[in-house]
Amino acid sequence: MGARERAGDGVHVQRHPPESDAGVSRRGAVRARHGRARGGAEARDEPRRLRGGRRTRRHAGDGRVRRRDRGDHATEVPARVILDLHLHSELSDDSRAPVEAYLKVLQRKRAERPLDGIVLTEHRQFDPARDYRALEDRYGFLILNAAEVETDYGHVLVYGVNPDILARFDFSDVRLSAQALVTDVARLGGIALPCHPGRATVGLCDHYQRKPPLEGVVAVEALNGGSKKGEEARVEELVQRLGYKAYGGSDSHLVSFVGVCATEFDAPIRSMDDLVAQLRDGRYRPVDFRAR
Repeated sequence: MGARERAGDGVHVQRHPPESDAGVSRRGAVRARHGRARGGAEARDEPRRLRGGRRTRRHAGDGRVRRRDRGDHATEVPARVILDLHLHSELSDDSRAPVEAYLKVLQRKRAERPLDGIVLTEHRQFDPARDYRALEDRYGFLILNAAEVETDYGHVLVYGVNPDILARFDFSDVRLSAQALVTDVARLGGIALPCHPGRATVGLCDHYQRKPPLEGVVAVEALNGGSKKGEEARVEELVQRLGYKAYGGSDSHLVSFVGVCATEFDAPIRSMDDLVAQLRDGRYRPVDFRAR
């Protein structure tokens, strides 16, 4: 299994072959790289819980992290974090995947898909009361909520959804203005990022062939677990031409596909506020865990 990474300052493929004297496979080299990033074999074998002396819990709906008990000990999280930024549960009309089933797969396959959490992006909806704290505690993964909406430039993921954004936009509208979405979501404290831009009809590339580029786009989904042949090459050209950052997500609608593509961040992420800040100004790259 190879791990392909694409950086926001220009898409490139980064392979991790075994060292010449190591006598290990490429898959082993990739796993070793992620083990070193998280503290070696011991860290790799333990459940991927938000680490620290005190376990953390997130307030329902607002994406913030809170400690279970008081004290001056700062909650620790991995220095680098890998999140699947795009997947759908049974709450989306075209998915039958329970959230807990996703977590069980990630727990079982953590050597192949070393994720720290997931971001649920249900189609055309957002419920601020949705609460996954019990599952976070049980399985040790961060679970955040976002949304996938439909616009006149294709599909867009919205992170940092808050009451002001919900008051401004009707997520059930399948003809939202993409320019208004990108501009006003940023103004109201979130970030809107086009997803699967290389896909026909619902991707940004097709729309850019007959419309001017959107203003204010920070990043696009360069790796998508459901991409067909040729789609990622279109996105690579788009990223290089317009200087967008790149992120990745599985776009999973089936339990088995969770985490096959994801995004690695160079800073800890404890909440949706952290995620929005990193997507705007941080360093990150898409990572590919699909079998080769």
